Amino acid sequence: MLSITVALVLPGMIAYSANEVSEAAKRLVSGTMAEFSRAMHALARGDLEAAHATVNVTPVQVITQGEVGQMAASFNALQNEIGSAAAGLSGPGKACARRAMT
Repeated sequence: MLSITVALVLPGMIAYSANEVSEAAKRLVSGTMAEFSRAMHALARGDLEAAHATVNVTPVQVITQGEVGQMAASFNALQNEIGSAAAGLSGPGKACARRAMT
């Protein structure tokens, strides 16, 4: 009976986690990463006013401890790193860059 329950529940958990990562990746690419890319292009042109990005990171819920769970946790770490880099565009680094350009 236990093996039947596991056989029915486990694939659903794995599919759910994989789908969560997929949806989060779509949001990251169309949101924070797209804005971050535009901000980097603006920074390359020397346009500090346009060099900003909105950080919108939605953590993926990690519900398994296997490979898919590890993938979800790694994706969360990736999102956090990208979010930190994007947030850095509007922090003290931007003021320092502005001073350096004048």
